[in-house]
Amino acid sequence: MRLIKKSKHTFIFHMALMSCGILFAQNNTLKTEDSIKFDKHYNVEIKINDKPKLLKFDTGAAISTLDTISISSVDKSLYQLIREEEFLDPLGNIKKFPVYMGLNFEIDKFLIKSPEFVGFSNKTMMKLSCELADNSVGVLGMNVFMKDIANEKRKVILIDNESSEILIFNELKLDKNSDYNEIGASFKNNQIKIDLEIEGKYIEAVFDTGYNGFITINKKFRKLKKFDAVNFEKSLVFTLFGQSDTSEEYIQGPEVELGDFDLENNLITVNESFSQPVLGTQMINRFSWIIDFEREKVYVKLLKKKIKIDILNQLRTMVNIAIAINGKLIILKTKNDNLKVGQVIKKIDGTEVSDANICDFERLLFEKTSEWKSFKFEVK
Repeated sequence: MRLIKKSKHTFIFHMALMSCGILFAQNNTLKTEDSIKFDKHYNVEIKINDKPKLLKFDTGAAISTLDTISISSVDKSLYQLIREEEFLDPLGNIKKFPVYMGLNFEIDKFLIKSPEFVGFSNKTMMKLSCELADNSVGVLGMNVFMKDIANEKRKVILIDNESSEILIFNELKLDKNSDYNEIGASFKNNQIKIDLEIEGKYIEAVFDTGYNGFITINKKFRKLKKFDAVNFEKSLVFTLFGQSDTSEEYIQGPEVELGDFDLENNLITVNESFSQPVLGTQMINRFSWIIDFEREKVYVKLLKKKIKIDILNQLRTMVNIAIAINGKLIILKTKNDNLKVGQVIKKIDGTEVSDANICDFERLLFEKTSEWKSFKFEVK
């Protein structure tokens, strides 16, 4: 999920490479102050004004968002509307939202005093029903870490993809014997961009735990033409504000360099509708990440070098796709003559799609992607 703030300082939600290390416990140079666990979709539980709330930890989001209906248990007099602002999603959709402040966010014992947040209603925003937990009330964006709020020193966080935990530190000390290496990165307008080389082509990609993909670029360059590709025909892409028709090309095999790491058997998505390249969770999960917001540096520890499955062959068989959005099972792509992209599936083999079974149906249709003709659909 990414928000782009239309202003003099554009906010986007979605170098010579150096090598050095980082030391944790060996000399007690770093002490863990706070930590939170995350699930496979990076949902985390924090406290908002002392009340536990579940949010998606989204490094592609420049500003946090909260569903004002879901946080109705919080006294409304405690937060104030400070302005209304237009936001632009990665596909060019524009929508105006209220921006509030006044609530305190607490991650374990780390208190963020009165950060700005966008207030929205689930009725006006697109929500991946099976990716965000049912009781999720919004997004924990990068503004809570990247801005010097209330004179609090910006922190260092470790996204540990081995233990599914986010650790928060006060400071960072370097050591040459560590498993963590510094990589090229830039910090600007509440976003982090990671330096990559794809078949020798330099790319800056938004670091985005809110995007469930590998690497998406917005144009294909010459050196990628030698690789096999799968072209998807008409499909739908859902953004924060709505949906757009688009097409994507999937390319498997290019070598990706991230710092000193040469990664093989990678999947690159080409989608010209995207405003900029994005590094998604399928690549992020191959590493653990240290984000030093104070010194604006990024360090990684490699967990997985190769992707073992044949992704391209799997994609060739993905002839039908449906996904649950805002409680509706929507067809994104289909080769079934009796169905159309954008239709909502109401019943499958006589069983009504409901909140209780929508994720099971989404998973079933994914697993049986080439067998949709065996199902009896009722659509709207």
